[in-house]
Amino acid sequence: MMKSRFKELRIKTGLTQAEFREKFNARFGRTYTAAAISQIETGKRIPEISTLIDFADFYEVSIDYLIGRDDYRVGVVLTDEQNEFLKEIAELDEDSRGECLEYISFLKQKQEKKPQAVKSSISQIISHRPRKVSNYG
Repeated sequence: MMKSRFKELRIKTGLTQAEFREKFNARFGRTYTAAAISQIETGKRIPEISTLIDFADFYEVSIDYLIGRDDYRVGVVLTDEQNEFLKEIAELDEDSRGECLEYISFLKQKQEKKPQAVKSSISQIISHRPRKVSNYG
């Protein structure tokens, strides 16, 4: 899995191995050869931890994604409140979790309508505001 992510990411960025090597080495002060990059892409060579961090930074992905531990390109850091919220939901039965998701969807729709309602109210106020009449005409 790891070898395919390296090559997949390089191809998605539209870089050849030579272009990648040149940009990567310049950005991170590395001296990787063409053979080394090829070996990493084919899984014949496993980079050091510090290099994995640089690869992840280069491609703007998490290390877990890079090495195939998950399918999320960017790691998510949750607050204590968010973790507690997820814990509470996880303790619900399947039907209750479904209801919870439906309610969250409802709240998101309600929240999205608020800015539209405010804009509509402002438009109504502006359109009903008395206009200043010129003294000259």
